[in-house]
Amino acid sequence: MFKVLLLISFVVFTAGCMKNANPGGLLLWLEIPSHVSIGETVPLILKLKNISSHPIVLGHASPAYNFIVTRSDGTEVWRWATGTLDLVLSTTVNAGEEVEFTAEWDQRELRWDDQGGPIKGNPVPPGTYWVQGIFHGNILEKVYQGGTEYLKSKPKQLVIMPTVGVLPQKDMPNKSASSPERYDVRATSSRSMAAEKKERVFRLDAFDPRLGAHKLKGKLRGLWAFSVTRDIRIIFEFLNSDEVLFHDIGPHSTVYGKSKLRR
Repeated sequence: MFKVLLLISFVVFTAGCMKNANPGGLLLWLEIPSHVSIGETVPLILKLKNISSHPIVLGHASPAYNFIVTRSDGTEVWRWATGTLDLVLSTTVNAGEEVEFTAEWDQRELRWDDQGGPIKGNPVPPGTYWVQGIFHGNILEKVYQGGTEYLKSKPKQLVIMPTVGVLPQKDMPNKSASSPERYDVRATSSRSMAAEKKERVFRLDAFDPRLGAHKLKGKLRGLWAFSVTRDIRIIFEFLNSDEVLFHDIGPHSTVYGKSKLRR
């Protein structure tokens, strides 16, 4: 049973960093999709589980949780809760119990009006973002000791795809998408139906763990179909005039999109 009790106490929390911590038998983790289309509502789920053999009493602020979205450079884009009350709530999580906190992000920036109130900003552009879930508290005993850190999940990457990145899949034997090997990529011009059929073969760079993706360098112009001789979906975005970025490369997948690359 999930019980909440209001305690009249003004214990101060600090926003320190504790990633997927396990303080006294607690697990905290974030569940989000790895890729979404631009404009698509992003579901956010923060889960907390008591993996000990006894009940754990938590002390937390109100609201009990939050989600924060940042760009790759750490700039904050959006947060679900824009403030907390320092009144301490007591929550009991029984042995083996799992508690779920949910929210949604509409892919808009969070901005502030002239009075300091939160307002919805512009839609964010396609690209790579990072999401972190936060539990505004800790074990109650630690809370009363003062200066307690919030519990934080490990940040997870979220890629917002442009509308051009859609992708038929073919049924082929599954292979590991994390293999460091290089992949041959065949690009066929959309004008292949006409007399001047154009086709080029490129080679993807090895997987870059920092980007979470593969890069393809080439000189293209017009509408092309990209094929990879492995079997999962391809998700791609244009980086600049000379590169296309592919996410989740897989066997015998094809993706269509209007290339911004030039000859």
